[in-house]
Amino acid sequence: MSREVACLGSAEVVKPFSALGLNCFELNSADKARELLLALAAEKDTSLILIAERLAKDLLPEIEKIKKQELPAVFILPEYKTQANLGLRRLENTMARAIGKSV
Repeated sequence: MSREVACLGSAEVVKPFSALGLNCFELNSADKARELLLALAAEKDTSLILIAERLAKDLLPEIEKIKKQELPAVFILPEYKTQANLGLRRLENTMARAIGKSV
């Protein structure tokens, strides 16, 4: 059974992932991203959803709900020009849990 990886974000975020053959969706609206995120999470063949930090900051309740499921995993992509550093903080927290100390 083949598993799918999806990427949600602006054109500048998704283009590199599209070149790798991922299912990419160019979105700039949190409402459209929410709708798509929930639809992808409900699909049995989606194993990983990559979501741009700018969109993710408005979708945290939905992301937390999805994280409680076995699949799909949701990874917030840190973005170069954002102030929130949400993706980077979550990556640091995940790494700290995985190896038992902050990196």
